[in-house]
Amino acid sequence: ENQLNNDYYFSNPLDRGHLASRSSAAWGDSRREAKLAADDTFYYSNAALQHGNFNQDEWLALEDWVKDLTLDSTNKISVISGPIFGEFARSITPQGRSTALIPSGFFKVVVYIDQQHQLAVRAFMMMQDEEALRDKRGKQMFNFQRYQVSITEIEERTGLIFPQQLPDKNPLFFNENPDAVTDLNVHQFPEHIEVDAPDEMISMDDPRETVRDEEIPIFIAAALVNASGNEALGEWVSVINLSNEQVDFAGWKLKDPQDELVIEGVLGPGEAMKIGPLSPIKLGNQGGTISLYNPVGERVDRVKYPVQPNSLEDRPVIFAMRDLTMID
Repeated sequence: ENQLNNDYYFSNPLDRGHLASRSSAAWGDSRREAKLAADDTFYYSNAALQHGNFNQDEWLALEDWVKDLTLDSTNKISVISGPIFGEFARSITPQGRSTALIPSGFFKVVVYIDQQHQLAVRAFMMMQDEEALRDKRGKQMFNFQRYQVSITEIEERTGLIFPQQLPDKNPLFFNENPDAVTDLNVHQFPEHIEVDAPDEMISMDDPRETVRDEEIPIFIAAALVNASGNEALGEWVSVINLSNEQVDFAGWKLKDPQDELVIEGVLGPGEAMKIGPLSPIKLGNQGGTISLYNPVGERVDRVKYPVQPNSLEDRPVIFAMRDLTMID
Protein backbone atom coordinates (compact mmCIF):
# COMPACT_ATOMS: atom_id res chain seq x y z
CA GLU A 1 0.00 0.00 0.00
CA ASN A 2 2.75 2.48 0.94
CA GLN A 3 5.45 1.15 -1.40
CA LEU A 4 6.28 3.33 -4.41
CA ASN A 5 5.97 1.40 -7.66
CA ASN A 6 6.52 2.17 -11.34
CA ASP A 7 3.58 4.62 -11.34
CA TYR A 8 5.91 7.13 -9.66
CA TYR A 9 8.62 6.78 -12.32
CA PHE A 10 6.48 6.60 -15.45
CA SER A 11 6.70 9.36 -18.06
CA ASN A 12 8.78 11.78 -15.99
CA PRO A 13 12.51 12.57 -15.57
CA LEU A 14 12.82 10.51 -12.38
CA ASP A 15 14.83 7.29 -12.24
CA ARG A 16 14.57 4.32 -9.90
CA GLY A 17 17.81 5.30 -8.19
CA HIS A 18 19.54 2.43 -6.38
CA LEU A 19 20.56 3.36 -2.84
CA ALA A 20 22.64 0.18 -2.59
CA SER A 21 24.28 -0.34 -5.97
CA ARG A 22 24.10 -3.69 -7.76
CA SER A 23 27.87 -3.91 -8.27
CA SER A 24 28.66 -3.26 -4.59
CA ALA A 25 26.26 -6.00 -3.44
CA ALA A 26 27.45 -8.61 -5.93
CA TRP A 27 29.69 -10.70 -3.71
CA GLY A 28 29.48 -13.97 -1.78
CA ASP A 29 31.06 -17.39 -1.32
CA SER A 30 29.87 -18.53 -4.74
CA ARG A 31 28.87 -17.01 -8.06
CA ARG A 32 25.24 -17.96 -7.38
CA GLU A 33 25.30 -16.27 -3.98
CA ALA A 34 26.79 -13.12 -5.48
CA LYS A 35 24.12 -13.05 -8.20
CA LEU A 36 21.32 -13.45 -5.68
CA ALA A 37 22.74 -10.59 -3.62
CA ALA A 38 22.97 -8.39 -6.71
CA ASP A 39 19.41 -9.27 -7.72
CA ASP A 40 18.17 -8.20 -4.28
CA THR A 41 19.06 -4.60 -5.11
CA PHE A 42 16.31 -4.45 -7.76
CA TYR A 43 13.40 -4.24 -5.32
CA TYR A 44 11.50 -0.96 -5.08
CA SER A 45 12.42 -0.82 -1.39
CA ASN A 46 16.01 -0.08 -2.56
CA ALA A 47 14.88 2.59 -5.05
CA ALA A 48 14.52 6.31 -4.53
CA LEU A 49 13.16 9.09 -6.72
CA GLN A 50 16.35 10.38 -8.35
CA HIS A 51 16.56 12.81 -11.26
CA GLY A 52 17.87 10.97 -14.33
CA ASN A 53 20.94 13.19 -14.73
CA PHE A 54 21.76 12.79 -11.04
CA ASN A 55 21.37 9.00 -11.03
CA GLN A 56 23.20 8.30 -14.28
CA ASP A 57 26.16 10.60 -13.71
CA GLU A 58 27.10 12.11 -10.34
CA TRP A 59 25.60 9.53 -7.95
CA LEU A 60 26.97 6.76 -10.16
CA ALA A 61 30.47 8.28 -9.97
CA LEU A 62 30.29 8.26 -6.17
CA GLU A 63 29.11 4.64 -6.19
CA ASP A 64 32.04 3.71 -8.46
CA TRP A 65 34.48 5.39 -6.04
CA VAL A 66 33.03 3.37 -3.17
CA LYS A 67 33.21 0.15 -5.17
CA ASP A 68 36.86 0.78 -6.09
CA LEU A 69 37.95 2.04 -2.65
CA THR A 70 41.63 1.26 -1.97
CA LEU A 71 42.08 3.10 1.34
CA ASP A 72 40.99 0.13 3.45
CA SER A 73 43.20 -2.64 4.84
CA THR A 74 40.64 -5.45 5.21
CA ASN A 75 38.97 -5.48 1.77
CA LYS A 76 35.68 -4.76 3.56
CA ILE A 77 33.70 -1.54 3.83
CA SER A 78 30.31 -0.59 5.24
CA VAL A 79 28.16 1.87 3.30
CA ILE A 80 25.01 3.62 4.56
CA SER A 81 22.98 5.57 1.98
CA GLY A 82 19.67 7.37 2.16
CA PRO A 83 17.53 10.32 1.11
CA ILE A 84 17.41 13.85 2.50
CA PHE A 85 14.10 15.72 2.46
CA GLY A 86 14.27 19.49 2.56
CA GLU A 87 11.84 21.71 4.40
CA PHE A 88 10.19 22.54 1.08
CA ALA A 89 10.57 19.18 -0.66
CA ARG A 90 8.69 18.73 -3.92
CA SER A 91 6.17 15.92 -4.38
CA ILE A 92 4.67 13.70 -7.04
CA THR A 93 1.12 12.28 -7.16
CA PRO A 94 0.45 9.65 -9.85
CA GLN A 95 -3.18 9.18 -10.83
CA GLY A 96 -4.92 7.03 -8.25
CA ARG A 97 -1.90 6.89 -5.93
CA SER A 98 -0.83 8.65 -2.77
CA THR A 99 1.45 11.67 -2.84
CA ALA A 100 5.17 10.92 -2.39
CA LEU A 101 7.87 13.40 -1.44
CA ILE A 102 10.84 13.70 -3.82
CA PRO A 103 14.20 13.66 -2.02
CA SER A 104 16.00 16.98 -2.16
CA GLY A 105 19.33 15.20 -1.89
CA PHE A 106 21.07 12.03 -0.78
CA PHE A 107 23.81 11.05 1.65
CA LYS A 108 26.36 8.28 1.68
CA VAL A 109 28.49 7.30 4.69
CA VAL A 110 31.49 5.05 4.06
CA VAL A 111 33.14 3.25 6.99
CA TYR A 112 36.29 1.11 6.80
CA ILE A 113 39.51 0.12 8.54
CA ASP A 114 42.34 2.16 7.04
CA GLN A 115 45.95 1.24 6.25
CA GLN A 116 46.96 2.15 9.82
CA HIS A 117 44.30 -0.30 11.09
CA GLN A 118 42.17 2.52 12.48
CA LEU A 119 38.46 3.16 11.96
CA ALA A 120 37.99 5.71 9.16
CA VAL A 121 34.81 7.48 8.01
CA ARG A 122 33.97 9.55 4.93
CA ALA A 123 30.55 11.18 4.57
CA PHE A 124 29.04 12.77 1.46
CA MET A 125 25.95 14.69 0.45
CA MET A 126 24.65 15.45 -3.02
CA MET A 127 21.74 17.73 -3.83
CA GLN A 128 19.26 17.25 -6.67
CA ASP A 129 17.01 20.16 -5.62
CA GLU A 130 18.98 22.86 -3.84
CA GLU A 131 15.95 25.16 -3.71
CA ALA A 132 14.36 22.82 -1.18
CA LEU A 133 17.53 22.79 0.93
CA ARG A 134 18.27 26.49 1.22
CA ASP A 135 20.08 26.61 4.53
CA LYS A 136 19.90 29.10 7.39
CA ARG A 137 23.71 28.93 7.63
CA GLY A 138 26.25 29.59 4.94
CA LYS A 139 26.23 29.20 1.22
CA GLN A 140 24.00 27.36 -1.19
CA MET A 141 24.96 23.79 -2.06
CA PHE A 142 24.71 23.36 -5.80
CA ASN A 143 22.78 20.67 -7.65
CA PHE A 144 24.69 17.53 -8.62
CA GLN A 145 27.86 18.61 -6.77
CA ARG A 146 29.40 16.04 -4.45
CA TYR A 147 30.26 17.47 -1.04
CA GLN A 148 32.25 15.81 1.72
CA VAL A 149 30.49 16.72 4.96
CA SER A 150 30.32 15.91 8.65
CA ILE A 151 28.29 13.06 10.11
CA THR A 152 26.59 15.58 12.39
CA GLU A 153 25.19 17.50 9.41
CA ILE A 154 23.70 14.31 7.97
CA GLU A 155 22.16 13.58 11.37
CA GLU A 156 20.66 17.06 11.55
CA ARG A 157 19.22 16.91 8.04
CA THR A 158 17.80 13.38 8.33
CA GLY A 159 16.98 12.84 12.01
CA LEU A 160 19.16 9.72 12.03
CA ILE A 161 21.57 9.07 14.90
CA PHE A 162 24.81 7.25 14.08
CA PRO A 163 27.04 5.45 16.61
CA GLN A 164 29.32 7.98 18.33
CA GLN A 165 32.44 6.40 16.82
CA LEU A 166 31.42 7.66 13.38
CA PRO A 167 31.27 11.42 14.03
CA ASP A 168 34.40 11.08 16.16
CA LYS A 169 36.32 9.53 13.26
CA ASN A 170 34.93 11.79 10.53
CA PRO A 171 37.53 14.45 9.62
CA LEU A 172 35.11 17.34 8.94
CA PHE A 173 33.68 19.77 11.48
CA PHE A 174 30.07 20.78 12.03
CA ASN A 175 30.32 23.16 15.00
CA GLU A 176 32.74 26.04 15.30
CA ASN A 177 36.09 24.89 16.66
CA PRO A 178 38.86 27.41 17.47
CA ASP A 179 41.58 24.72 17.31
CA ALA A 180 40.42 23.72 13.82
CA VAL A 181 40.67 27.36 12.72
CA THR A 182 44.21 27.69 14.05
CA ASP A 183 45.62 24.24 13.27
CA LEU A 184 43.75 23.18 10.13
CA ASN A 185 42.74 26.49 8.50
CA VAL A 186 39.02 25.67 8.79
CA HIS A 187 36.95 28.84 8.36
CA GLN A 188 33.50 27.52 7.38
CA PHE A 189 31.25 25.68 9.80
CA PRO A 190 29.65 23.32 9.00
CA GLU A 191 32.24 22.25 6.44
CA HIS A 192 31.27 21.46 2.84
CA ILE A 193 34.24 20.31 0.72
CA GLU A 194 33.67 19.91 -3.03
CA VAL A 195 34.86 16.45 -4.07
CA ASP A 196 35.09 15.46 -7.73
CA ALA A 197 38.23 13.30 -7.52
CA PRO A 198 39.61 11.03 -4.77
CA ASP A 199 42.59 13.39 -4.34
CA GLU A 200 40.21 16.15 -3.17
CA MET A 201 38.91 14.20 -0.17
CA ILE A 202 39.90 15.39 3.28
CA SER A 203 41.46 12.96 5.74
CA MET A 204 41.89 13.33 9.48
CA ASP A 205 44.11 16.33 10.37
CA ASP A 206 44.52 17.48 6.74
CA PRO A 207 44.95 21.28 6.55
CA ARG A 208 42.28 23.01 4.42
CA GLU A 209 43.07 25.29 1.53
CA THR A 210 42.05 28.93 1.83
CA VAL A 211 38.99 29.53 -0.37
CA ARG A 212 38.16 33.09 -1.47
CA ASP A 213 35.73 32.29 -4.28
CA GLU A 214 33.12 34.59 -2.74
CA GLU A 215 35.45 37.52 -2.14
CA ILE A 216 37.62 38.00 -5.23
CA PRO A 217 35.73 38.75 -8.50
CA ILE A 218 38.14 36.89 -10.79
CA PHE A 219 36.53 33.97 -12.60
CA ILE A 220 37.27 31.11 -14.96
CA ALA A 221 34.91 32.15 -17.75
CA ALA A 222 35.21 29.35 -20.33
CA ALA A 223 37.30 26.38 -21.44
CA LEU A 224 37.79 24.44 -24.65
CA VAL A 225 37.94 20.87 -23.39
CA ASN A 226 37.37 18.81 -26.54
CA ALA A 227 39.62 20.39 -29.16
CA SER A 228 39.96 18.91 -32.64
CA GLY A 229 43.36 17.66 -33.78
CA ASN A 230 46.08 17.68 -31.13
CA GLU A 231 44.07 18.32 -27.96
CA ALA A 232 47.18 19.18 -25.95
CA LEU A 233 47.77 22.13 -28.28
CA GLY A 234 44.13 23.11 -28.80
CA GLU A 235 42.83 23.17 -25.22
CA TRP A 236 42.48 26.57 -23.53
CA VAL A 237 40.95 28.29 -20.51
CA SER A 238 39.80 31.90 -20.34
CA VAL A 239 39.90 34.05 -17.19
CA ILE A 240 37.93 37.27 -16.68
CA ASN A 241 38.54 40.16 -14.27
CA LEU A 242 35.22 41.49 -12.97
CA SER A 243 36.82 43.68 -10.30
CA ASN A 244 37.24 47.45 -10.50
CA GLU A 245 41.03 47.23 -10.48
CA GLN A 246 43.81 46.10 -12.80
CA VAL A 247 45.11 42.64 -11.86
CA ASP A 248 48.64 41.34 -12.52
CA PHE A 249 48.49 37.54 -12.85
CA ALA A 250 52.21 36.94 -12.32
CA GLY A 251 52.51 33.88 -10.05
CA TRP A 252 48.86 32.85 -10.40
CA LYS A 253 48.17 29.17 -11.16
CA LEU A 254 45.58 27.05 -12.93
CA LYS A 255 45.23 23.56 -11.45
CA ASP A 256 43.50 20.29 -12.20
CA PRO A 257 43.47 17.51 -9.55
CA GLN A 258 46.91 16.28 -10.70
CA ASP A 259 48.91 19.18 -12.19
CA GLU A 260 49.30 22.95 -12.23
CA LEU A 261 50.24 25.65 -14.72
CA VAL A 262 51.80 28.99 -13.76
CA ILE A 263 50.17 31.80 -15.74
CA GLU A 264 50.93 35.47 -16.36
CA GLY A 265 49.36 38.56 -17.88
CA VAL A 266 47.65 41.76 -16.85
CA LEU A 267 43.90 42.39 -17.06
CA GLY A 268 42.05 45.64 -16.59
CA PRO A 269 38.53 45.81 -15.20
CA GLY A 270 36.16 43.76 -17.37
CA GLU A 271 38.95 42.30 -19.49
CA ALA A 272 39.52 38.60 -20.22
CA MET A 273 42.41 36.52 -21.51
CA LYS A 274 42.72 33.11 -23.11
CA ILE A 275 45.37 30.78 -21.70
CA GLY A 276 46.71 27.92 -23.78
CA PRO A 277 48.28 25.47 -24.47
CA LEU A 278 47.69 24.17 -20.96
CA SER A 279 50.34 21.45 -20.54
CA PRO A 280 50.93 19.89 -18.04
CA ILE A 281 47.21 20.38 -17.24
CA LYS A 282 44.94 18.03 -19.21
CA LEU A 283 41.23 18.70 -19.68
CA GLY A 284 39.73 15.22 -19.91
CA ASN A 285 36.74 14.68 -22.16
CA GLN A 286 35.16 12.58 -19.40
CA GLY A 287 34.68 15.66 -17.21
CA GLY A 288 36.75 17.27 -14.50
CA THR A 289 37.57 20.40 -12.54
CA ILE A 290 39.74 23.48 -13.02
CA SER A 291 40.79 25.76 -10.16
CA LEU A 292 42.44 29.19 -10.10
CA TYR A 293 44.88 30.23 -7.34
CA ASN A 294 46.48 33.58 -6.56
CA PRO A 295 50.22 33.93 -5.77
CA VAL A 296 49.76 33.26 -2.04
CA GLY A 297 47.99 29.94 -2.73
CA GLU A 298 44.40 31.01 -2.05
CA ARG A 299 41.73 29.45 -4.26
CA VAL A 300 39.95 32.21 -6.16
CA ASP A 301 37.67 30.12 -8.38
CA ARG A 302 36.78 26.50 -9.11
CA VAL A 303 34.67 25.17 -11.97
CA LYS A 304 33.42 21.76 -12.92
CA TYR A 305 32.94 20.79 -16.55
CA PRO A 306 30.79 17.88 -17.81
CA VAL A 307 31.55 15.05 -20.21
CA GLN A 308 32.43 16.40 -23.66
CA PRO A 309 31.33 13.94 -26.41
CA ASN A 310 32.46 14.13 -30.02
CA SER A 311 29.35 16.13 -30.88
CA LEU A 312 30.75 18.99 -28.77
CA GLU A 313 34.18 19.06 -30.40
CA ASP A 314 35.56 22.62 -30.64
CA ARG A 315 32.64 24.02 -28.62
CA PRO A 316 33.79 25.81 -25.45
CA VAL A 317 32.22 25.17 -22.06
CA ILE A 318 30.93 28.49 -20.69
CA PHE A 319 31.15 29.09 -16.92
CA ALA A 320 30.65 32.84 -16.69
CA MET A 321 26.85 32.57 -16.47
CA ARG A 322 26.81 30.02 -13.65
CA ASP A 323 24.79 30.87 -10.54
CA LEU A 324 27.14 32.63 -8.14
CA THR A 325 24.39 33.62 -5.70
CA MET A 326 25.26 33.12 -2.06
CA ILE A 327 22.53 33.03 0.56
CA ASP A 328 22.37 33.56 4.31
